[in-house]
Amino acid sequence: MSSPQAEMPITGSEKCMTRLPDGGYCFDYRYTSIGAIISEPTIFETDDAVYFLCRGRLYISDKQYKEFIPLCAKPNCDHDNEDCSAMLGENVTSFWIYDKYIYYIWDGLGPDESAAVTHPVLYRMGLDGYDHEKVIQLPEHQVDYTPGFCSWSYIFSNKYLFVTHSLAKTTPAMGGKLDTGSFIITLDDLNAKAVDTAGLGFPVYGRGSQLFCFGTEKSGERNYVPFFSVYDFETDEFRRIGEAEGWIDVYDGGNAVAGDKVVYLDWDQQNHIISLHAMDIETGENELLATGNEYKVKWLVFDWSTQTLFRSYLGRNDGPEEETRPNWGLYVCDLNGNELVKSLYEDLPEDFFEARLTYQTDNYIFAVPPDDEGSFGTALTLPTWYIDKSEMGTENFGWRRWAPEG
Repeated sequence: MSSPQAEMPITGSEKCMTRLPDGGYCFDYRYTSIGAIISEPTIFETDDAVYFLCRGRLYISDKQYKEFIPLCAKPNCDHDNEDCSAMLGENVTSFWIYDKYIYYIWDGLGPDESAAVTHPVLYRMGLDGYDHEKVIQLPEHQVDYTPGFCSWSYIFSNKYLFVTHSLAKTTPAMGGKLDTGSFIITLDDLNAKAVDTAGLGFPVYGRGSQLFCFGTEKSGERNYVPFFSVYDFETDEFRRIGEAEGWIDVYDGGNAVAGDKVVYLDWDQQNHIISLHAMDIETGENELLATGNEYKVKWLVFDWSTQTLFRSYLGRNDGPEEETRPNWGLYVCDLNGNELVKSLYEDLPEDFFEARLTYQTDNYIFAVPPDDEGSFGTALTLPTWYIDKSEMGTENFGWRRWAPEG
């Protein structure tokens, strides 16, 4: 394990998980796979354990023993059949935790359904894997024609599930116009309420009762005007926060909500410059935090719980010769791009370099290896390496094995 080359305490804290008065859990929708902020959440951390969804099977790992096992306590179960409590199904690609339950969406086909009208169902189960039950069938979006294209998207935050159902006669790639409807399910009472999302943009993450959205529009001479907006689940109101600077890719891991700011990356592809901005949530004013050549910058992934920026670099001098990337290692910077900690990959086992910096929770960053075909994707394999964020700025900071060897 390599040690940091610079020591500085990490300050600031903004946790994703909170505890409810009855002992249950409540999460914001902030921790997904790094580099894909709006991808499905496949990992959650509670007080004692880490839950992880891999290829439709739900795993749990005790923090003390650090071994992922299927979330099933049935005797003599081989964990490879529909009766196994851990088997949610390959079509289940995400899950959420609220109160004392695990929620997930089953969006397979029913006996009388076609791919065009798939009607998802919300299920839940106990944190111990028992008591699977159907909670509610998601409301259909009523249209005047039989759709040829159907998609569902979900954003979960706090006790709210925000669902968007999009329909079209033909796929958008073929010029089909989407007919979209959205609604909110409140998990305390399982009530579904329709929501008018005109002008809201695309939901990207939630914090408490607020849903932050990103959109684009044409305005004047600019063909591409990015903006952020916010919707409040409790008041049913939304407002435009403000217009953003430059070209923004919401799939990039540098976008987040930090305190009273929306933090986002602007990528100038022509000049190979990346800039980090912060937009004031109340006023909509933009502030330039840091900017630099994309071949050299060391701040690409925002971490909510330490209020810092990460970059895990595994090589490839793919820029101009005079603009080569930094040494192999993990870099931690503040919001102005100032390097706080550098941990070089000098004495790690060879199999570490097959892994990728992919998942984060309140207290950990996880790396996972590729699958047997060499592919990286959402929850294809189990995490095998981790970093404890509480050790940043100390001599103990660095990568360790989570999964036992062998």
